[in-house]
Amino acid sequence: MTDLSDIVPGRDADGNPAAIIEDTTFSSLADLLAAEPGLLDAGAESALARYVNHFARGDMYRVIDDPAAFEAAYHAKIAREDPNQPWQQNVMRLRDFGVPDFAGIHVPSVADNMLEFFARDGLTGLPYRVRAAIDDLSAPDYYPVPLTAIDHPMQKDPDEGDLDAVEDDDDLDATLDVSDSSSDAEDEMPQRMDPPAPAG
Repeated sequence: MTDLSDIVPGRDADGNPAAIIEDTTFSSLADLLAAEPGLLDAGAESALARYVNHFARGDMYRVIDDPAAFEAAYHAKIAREDPNQPWQQNVMRLRDFGVPDFAGIHVPSVADNMLEFFARDGLTGLPYRVRAAIDDLSAPDYYPVPLTAIDHPMQKDPDEGDLDAVEDDDDLDATLDVSDSSSDAEDEMPQRMDPPAPAG
């Protein structure tokens, strides 16, 4: 892999996604790739994914380049959520949506002339699969990763007492927090895709 310059993600004078190398600002992915062709080399898939995502969605999505850390963070977030709390509108809880097949989430890769990577929504923490043709990296497609519903406690009849307890068999020592991510997306940025409907 060709050594890459120190590329800094940012925004141009108009507030659009850009990449900065020293004193030069690149306002399009095509211009960046022309200046840094090493991004297309084998071994640079994570860096390429980072800038494909950056130019397409700004800070709205974050590339998952460490699937194990993402899985640990996802489980830790669910473990902190109260399973007895009913669903509430405008309150984002991962357990209301479900759990992805973490085995299917991998580091960025290129195969059959397609870049594929996974990214998490910076607001919800939900994962998306992203694919883009190498010859048209400026137009990646974002697909919600299918989720498996988490069993929720069933509310008893008022005469039967409190909500059922839910056992948690997972030994979760992770302290990562996928929800601790701010988004600096400007009003003119593309709108975030709607997350999948709550499972169950």
